[in-house]
Amino acid sequence: MFNRPTYWIIIVVIFIALRYTFIPLEFTGDSYGYSCEILDGELFSAHHLLHKPLFWGLFQFISIFSNKISPLILFTSINLIFAILSLYVLKRILVNRNWDFPAINTATLFLMGTFVFLKYSFQVEAYTVPIFLSLLGSLYFEKQKFYTAAIWLGFACLFHQIHIFWLIGLWIVEFIKSKNISAFILGICIPIFGYITASLWLEVPLFDIVFQDVNAGLVTTSFSSKNIFFSGVNLIRSITQVHPDLLVYWNIWNPILSGFGIVSMLIIAVGIVVYTKEKSISLKKLPLKNTYLFTILLFISFAVYSVGNIEFMVMLPFLLVLGMPAQKVLKGSSILVFGIICWNVSQFIYPESKHGIHRLSVVNNFITENTNYDSIHIFGDDAHLYVNYCEYFSKINKENNFFIGSDSVISDLNNYNSFLIQANNNHISRSSWNKVSNNNSEMKFILNYTDSGKLGNLKIVKITN
Repeated sequence: MFNRPTYWIIIVVIFIALRYTFIPLEFTGDSYGYSCEILDGELFSAHHLLHKPLFWGLFQFISIFSNKISPLILFTSINLIFAILSLYVLKRILVNRNWDFPAINTATLFLMGTFVFLKYSFQVEAYTVPIFLSLLGSLYFEKQKFYTAAIWLGFACLFHQIHIFWLIGLWIVEFIKSKNISAFILGICIPIFGYITASLWLEVPLFDIVFQDVNAGLVTTSFSSKNIFFSGVNLIRSITQVHPDLLVYWNIWNPILSGFGIVSMLIIAVGIVVYTKEKSISLKKLPLKNTYLFTILLFISFAVYSVGNIEFMVMLPFLLVLGMPAQKVLKGSSILVFGIICWNVSQFIYPESKHGIHRLSVVNNFITENTNYDSIHIFGDDAHLYVNYCEYFSKINKENNFFIGSDSVISDLNNYNSFLIQANNNHISRSSWNKVSNNNSEMKFILNYTDSGKLGNLKIVKITN
């Protein structure tokens, strides 16, 4: 299967074409937020120093030739280009290992079909570029050009702090083998120099920059059973989409989603049986390469500490392929890979493209039609997403339908009367408006909004003192 090198190019072209076919995808809150910050020139972010400056620079350059391009689509297209380049660099690594093209193409299809690649390769999130740079580091590392590798891996850390684990993971085994630490010092000095420069430029203490998110309360530093639970769930989701949204999309039975879902599960089951019964390999005799195994463990450990944040698992499928010591590990996996692709496309890409971005416009229209106030406060599960969505389109359209006061949670939420707005088949039924009091402030027109496309809600509040 896929014996010719040109098939790899065909696979990539088909993927790009299909990805743009399903553009009406719901973008993440951070995608809208980063886009706004890039447009405003707010380019500093502690945990990914160079992400927004790179996108801002490319946006300014491309704007010289055309100012009619949607910034969000442009930014996501840039990320998609880096995602494809990541696949190309991985191909170079596998060719350097003397893998045959059937195995390389199967590995490429596997990576393309994973949930994290399908989701984050077309966002404005800060995960794709550092994966590309870290893969370049791995390419030169395996060619034993350690200083070149260290430079690429060091720059990857400036696009996202978490890639320090890729740098450490590769060198810890190499250091044990050869005691060569000079290249590692070069690599580690690059992010250190980057953060010192940022500290001096912004006149902010170095410690405050490095731990900005922790100090701002954006990172959970306590440990509970949720860390283990969500880590396990999102470890699975790094490959296949598993989410309560699926039950909502299916609505008990949907000829397309439910049907494709069941067929995909059957294909995956058959693929697992075929793969595990492949007599020519013994998984017990083919452990992951120690270098990448240690790197994977570092990333997973940090993800567990971060309550199973799937965004810190985006690179795991790439590391899993890099950790395969021989191409025969993939022998007999074609059916399984096909099943994973079918599942993620039918249970993530298709329903999101049908419901995602339209959902937010429905919410926006509902709120603007039913509020006559200049200032409202929004909070709830989807508040961050919706606030950033409104801010982005207000910048693009050069107008504000209304001013969003805050997306922060207001205290004593449980004491408020709540009213459910159900959305069934895109038809929204309104609840009653009600007035409650909160200390010295009066909260008017409390509204709970829940739609059939997501298990989330927004609460729209007007506050007067």
